[in-house]
Amino acid sequence: MPQARAPEKRRGSGLHAERRSAIAWSVRGALAVGALGLAYVSVSESLANVMVDADPGLAVKLAFRDGPILAAEAAQSFGSAPQSSSDSRQAQLARAALRLDPTAVGAVDVLALQAELRSERARADGLFAYSVALSRRELQPQLWAIEQAVGRGDIDEALRQYDLAMRTSDQARDMLYPALASAIAEPLVRDRLVPLLVRNPVWAEGFIRYASSKAPAPEAVAQLFRESAAKDVPIDDSERAQVVASLVNRDMMDEAWDFYRTFRRSAVRDRSRDPDFALATEAPAPFDWKLSDASGVSAAILPGARAGILDFAAAPSVGATVASQLEMLPAGRYRLEGRSRGVDQPDSSLPYWVLSCQAGPELGRADVPSSGDASATFSADFSVPADCPVQTLSLVVRASGKVSGVSGQIEHVQLAPASS
Repeated sequence: MPQARAPEKRRGSGLHAERRSAIAWSVRGALAVGALGLAYVSVSESLANVMVDADPGLAVKLAFRDGPILAAEAAQSFGSAPQSSSDSRQAQLARAALRLDPTAVGAVDVLALQAELRSERARADGLFAYSVALSRRELQPQLWAIEQAVGRGDIDEALRQYDLAMRTSDQARDMLYPALASAIAEPLVRDRLVPLLVRNPVWAEGFIRYASSKAPAPEAVAQLFRESAAKDVPIDDSERAQVVASLVNRDMMDEAWDFYRTFRRSAVRDRSRDPDFALATEAPAPFDWKLSDASGVSAAILPGARAGILDFAAAPSVGATVASQLEMLPAGRYRLEGRSRGVDQPDSSLPYWVLSCQAGPELGRADVPSSGDASATFSADFSVPADCPVQTLSLVVRASGKVSGVSGQIEHVQLAPASS
């Protein structure tokens, strides 16, 4: 949850910047016919309202009796160089704005932030409460309201304020996503957050994407996704795959596998997955097939006669892993069996499958035979020791002296217990 509030900076529109020269000429024209005072006030205030976002200082000169414009100038000045003094020009502008327009929310926010800088918390709270009463769309009072709710332990109100802030401000989303992604480690927060996500507010998709890749506790995100699974929360497999990757990167392998099985329900721990390359996804989880994007290598899962095929190629003199899959095989004996085609290499440069411990030695290899356009089978036996709980199954191409390099297709590959 947020601990401090940064002053909101107003940003000028690119359209205003493009029109600045034309507006300046319009101002000069208005001044030239300024003999009619009332007409001058009308024209200048109209121009000031156009220019307030682009140049509040000039807008103030044009409409020094307009409260919102004075408030905008006070807010911009405070945002550029915050001053805490109640006698500062920022404070004077804010008070002048409120005398002209008691509903000028920006001016209230400036005075509240100044009071907070002076450690006058009671005054700051009173001003922010007034700001909230005036408008529920201003970021600073929304942040104050969130902090007040958090301080009271009122999760429902805090999330209501989060929802309101993130519905109305892109800046609020940038600020609040990290805090909310941290807060979901608390079960009570997750319990209240899921009904909000079910309603699919405008910020939900962005938050889910942020949490899946950047939350400090990916296990909490995994639990949030589990709790959302039966309630039609819009979560993609790509975001679930990212959570699995985050758990793997933190060496939380059991948690990664358990969560992976929530969306790859046919997966079992004692054999490799997707033997016929039926799953073609742009966002694989570590337990899915991961294809190489290395220079000089190409790999793709393409439609095949039965399901799919793994098509691969490498430039001459390039050796690299073209496809891999993370495994968590229990200790025991295993057999790799597969079928390939299109490989035309001498024995010294045949591609091969290798099973390796994640943090240790190779457990064995199986060459992919040369067969030209015909299909060929390959197999090998492996023994997985008890001190090798995580493994990687990889297809590796060796450097070739052939001008055409190495190419071929894998139609099927399965690593399973030898007894089966």
